[in-house]
Amino acid sequence: MTAPFPAHVRPLWLASYPRSGNTFLRIILEKLFGVSTYSLYRVEGQEFRDPSAEALEQAPFLPAEWRNRLSSSADAELAVIKTHDLPGDDAPAIYIAREGCAAVDSYFHYHRKFSFEQPSLTDVIVGACEFGSWSSHYFGWHPRTRPNTLLIRYEDLVTRTEEIIPCLSRFLDRDPAGNRLPSFDELKNDFPAFFRRGPNQDFLTTWSQAQLALFKELH
Repeated sequence: MTAPFPAHVRPLWLASYPRSGNTFLRIILEKLFGVSTYSLYRVEGQEFRDPSAEALEQAPFLPAEWRNRLSSSADAELAVIKTHDLPGDDAPAIYIAREGCAAVDSYFHYHRKFSFEQPSLTDVIVGACEFGSWSSHYFGWHPRTRPNTLLIRYEDLVTRTEEIIPCLSRFLDRDPAGNRLPSFDELKNDFPAFFRRGPNQDFLTTWSQAQLALFKELH
């Protein structure tokens, strides 16, 4: 059972551009480390759907007034919160970076399946969509130089998960509990609409040469 949201919390952000493995990382933290995670996009009183919550056994809501509980005190309890927003503070973070064309392609298909807005692929390439462009998001976070930030490559997270576990353990200062983690293929089978691909190079055959050139020029 999920513990109540603390009265005073220090956030640890799970940050990424959309479709970059944030939900898979939340499953790892839930299954292996026994850590409950929250999402900026699953808040009490909000009525829109959060498809990623359906892949989690525990998907607690953030309280409506959660921002009023934030604290910079070292004594405050840590709360792990998913975000696709740009950073608004210097709290610790885990940033997941995915190969740009693959992330954009997956985010385009996510819009087609789940979003009221229906941007074109070119719109998503240039960043004319929610959360902006792939590279502006990455450089907004500067995960290689931002203090107290662990950078994880999506491709390693999906295909070399066992090598990522010790990195997470050191960053969280928490030992894994040893529970079995579902494979990415199992997640795709159980939630095919959400876990569409693992390593993905569909863009090489589905994007036009102009779209590939535009991405290279911008990013």
